[in-house]
Amino acid sequence: VGALATLLVKHDGTEAAEAVLAGSPKAARYGPAAFHAVLSSALSRTGVLVRDTERLRQLEMADTVVLHPSALRTPGAGADPWTEEVLDAARRAGLRVV
Repeated sequence: VGALATLLVKHDGTEAAEAVLAGSPKAARYGPAAFHAVLSSALSRTGVLVRDTERLRQLEMADTVVLHPSALRTPGAGADPWTEEVLDAARRAGLRVV
């Protein structure tokens, strides 16, 4: 309500946005940053370096995972040991696996 009043009176989108942030709980404002920090830390422990944090934001919005068959098996040795775990994690997250 405060943001709407600010926008109507001052016609300034920036001040209206600041009013929204002032009224938002910290968890709502810092949730994405915490998600990125935890995910980046977990990935770095496995040897993955995230160079563009925009990719993490896009990952938050994913609803479908498309896997190439070569990602699920090792050359000449059959199924990759992580195949079932990756597929199970995607399904538990409610993602559609293609």
